[in-house]
Amino acid sequence: MTKVEVHEMTHGVVIPCGDENRIPAAAAWAREEGIRGMHYGWPGMTRTQAGDLLVGASQRLIHVDPFGRVVVVRSTDDGHTWSAPEVVFDSLTDDRDVALNTLPDGTVVASWFSSSAWAKGNVRPAWKPMLDRLTPDTLRALAGYHGTRGWLRRSTDGGRTWDRRVYPMLVGPHAGPTPLANGDLIYCGPYRDDVKDKVISAATLSTDFGRTWQIIGEVPGGFAADPETGAMRTNLNENHVIETAPGRLLGAFRVYDEPRNIHLSHSADGGRTWTPARELGVYGFPPYLLRLQSGVILCVCADRREPRTVRALFSYDDGVTWDTDNIHTLRQFEFMADMGYPVAVEISPGEVLCVYYAVPKHREPGYDQLDMNQWGILSTRLRLG
Repeated sequence: MTKVEVHEMTHGVVIPCGDENRIPAAAAWAREEGIRGMHYGWPGMTRTQAGDLLVGASQRLIHVDPFGRVVVVRSTDDGHTWSAPEVVFDSLTDDRDVALNTLPDGTVVASWFSSSAWAKGNVRPAWKPMLDRLTPDTLRALAGYHGTRGWLRRSTDGGRTWDRRVYPMLVGPHAGPTPLANGDLIYCGPYRDDVKDKVISAATLSTDFGRTWQIIGEVPGGFAADPETGAMRTNLNENHVIETAPGRLLGAFRVYDEPRNIHLSHSADGGRTWTPARELGVYGFPPYLLRLQSGVILCVCADRREPRTVRALFSYDDGVTWDTDNIHTLRQFEFMADMGYPVAVEISPGEVLCVYYAVPKHREPGYDQLDMNQWGILSTRLRLG
């Protein structure tokens, strides 16, 4: 295949943080801390069967809080303009890391996980009333016994309305399940295996469009003790999986350990067995994979070291090797920001829309002078050749 070059990049705003007027009046603690807009993070994106683009995000006030909820915006002009956010899910705890996918029959699935991390340790006084409303059983039902639980909701009209029922998932990291050519969904992520007494990187499969899930395999990636609990856990964390050919899968993983280089694993039997995760030699997390119409595989990720960047690299042989000598910077942030988690869609042959988040840290000097409508869920449009 011919080597891909990035010829042009243009930047845009999908969901702006807005200004102080968007902060709920009840969130006096946020105003007292000097927060000037909403926090949007961890986006997902898909193209519907009708051709619209949907972007999902978690709307909140800070990186970890009890107010996170799932919102979705729509574009009918290939991402040049976007609708206002609409709420898809809002539980009594923190709903975050939204993913969106369109199944072969046109069904759109939104997935995310709910977390109780905000309720641990020294809870902010302003959050105590929310915690007091939640019984331990309710919190476990929403966020699982170990503090996170994945969820999935379906739409049969391109994301305009959503089924009343919300389905639990076995795993729930960023990027969400991947539709396979046969209509099944594959999803990898950390899962507490009580028999093995450790957290494994489980490959899970749904054959009924996300309603039920089963563990079909495990991705080998090494284990270490969790610094908080002491329990053994896999080194593999947030990831994305794509199908490179029927039954052949490529997974790219974020890892816990330094150096935080992307790890890759392959499966030749639909996710039942996997090669041991190998280090790519490229720092970044979490990775997101996109097979272009040309057959080239694009990987986008974020580098949270200074200067903080969103980056892209390419593979020409289904992810076996990567052109690590030509890593492209899609966006660089001079101001200290909570940022990253890019996802991408090919709008037309050679035209890619990449979406990610960047929210300025409100305790940094110069924060008061920033235009909050230029921060939030952002985009970069690439023209490749």
